[in-house]
Amino acid sequence: MRNVRLSVTALATTFAFSALAAICEAKIQVGPGQPMEAIEKLVAKGKLAEATERLSRAYRFDNPEGLAALRQFSIMILRRGLLERDPYERCYVASSLGQSGEPDNIAILTTAFKSTKLGLKTAAADGLGEIGDDAAIAALERLYRSGTNGERQIVVEALAGVANPNAVSALSEATGSNDKSVRLIAIKGLGRLRNREAIPRLRQLLATTQDPMEKATIARSLLQLGDDSGMAAIKAALQNPHEVWAMATAALAMGDAHDPRAVPMLKQALTTQDDIDVRLAAAVALTHYNDPAGVEFIKGAIQADDPITIRHIGELLDDIDLTNAREILTAALANPDIGLRMAALKTLSSIGGEPEAVALKDSLAKIDEPTGRALIARALGRLARPACIEPLLAMVPESTPVVRYTAAAALERTASRLLKQSGSAQTPGVMSR
Repeated sequence: MRNVRLSVTALATTFAFSALAAICEAKIQVGPGQPMEAIEKLVAKGKLAEATERLSRAYRFDNPEGLAALRQFSIMILRRGLLERDPYERCYVASSLGQSGEPDNIAILTTAFKSTKLGLKTAAADGLGEIGDDAAIAALERLYRSGTNGERQIVVEALAGVANPNAVSALSEATGSNDKSVRLIAIKGLGRLRNREAIPRLRQLLATTQDPMEKATIARSLLQLGDDSGMAAIKAALQNPHEVWAMATAALAMGDAHDPRAVPMLKQALTTQDDIDVRLAAAVALTHYNDPAGVEFIKGAIQADDPITIRHIGELLDDIDLTNAREILTAALANPDIGLRMAALKTLSSIGGEPEAVALKDSLAKIDEPTGRALIARALGRLARPACIEPLLAMVPESTPVVRYTAAAALERTASRLLKQSGSAQTPGVMSR
């Protein structure tokens, strides 16, 4: 999302200067010593190391008071990011601020989407998808309706990653596209959304389409929603070697079915099929049955280091039952391919706990490269555990924007989650160490 340097958009610049002025002018009442006033002045001057040190001296982060201060500090850092020259950094910051509850950032992202640069369009749409609230979904829906076919695919990919069940309407509309790629992305998104309101639309599509890949994809999404009315289509696709993509999708669906009767069919596909994607899908499905053959095949494919296969494994990591296959993550994290490591870190952070937070913290000492450090910061933010605070806070003063703002966003996410768990939104005050 953030790997190309482009020019600044006018709206983002105007909003950014307004945001920075707001930082300088804001008066936050935080108690007798008012340490946040001094901290925000340091942030406004760009003295982030001093600001971080003062925050750490003034507050403890094992109570609501300190967590609220940490969250305010993170937002101050992110607002400064709206002044960055790199529009990809601004998109990331706008998305992070939008997730923290600042809706004005949606306008920055929708304006960035109007760029002529494909990468920036993708960054803007992804940013809206990360925000994922009703307002962001509405913005994506407007962009979809006004966009070209290529733009619509970008928008639907963002919608398909949204966790908000209210995205069902926008995704259902996209299943009627005349572009097969858009239809398939939307169908997959409806399955992941876990909103059973999508079932009637999916059943309607299953009854009308003749395309084997679409049938298998629709049937899998129905299965993910608890509806097995497409099982006949899944079984038919699994037995049709002339349609390998449909066959691979059907194999994945057999894993979702959690039906032990599927194991012989999956093992047969794993051992007799020539197509690597079908074999990978069968291996992934076998992890849902705690069958070691699936794990061993995927680990071997990772070690073989074929770039195309590695990319497909990264796309399938979220489909693996990692309670039975944690060693796959270990192998993926050790692979030099950055895309696979990124996918592995995302998956790890969705299932991990304190031990994973400690392991990620230890790995920071071995990584100097900014992108790698930013990936770990993002993973720490997804874990959002108390052990994540110290390493993230240490990354905020780093000179590389991608590290600084990823760490700040991760800190905001961590502080917000821990505050929610404590049942408090208390205003921060001074705490002695």
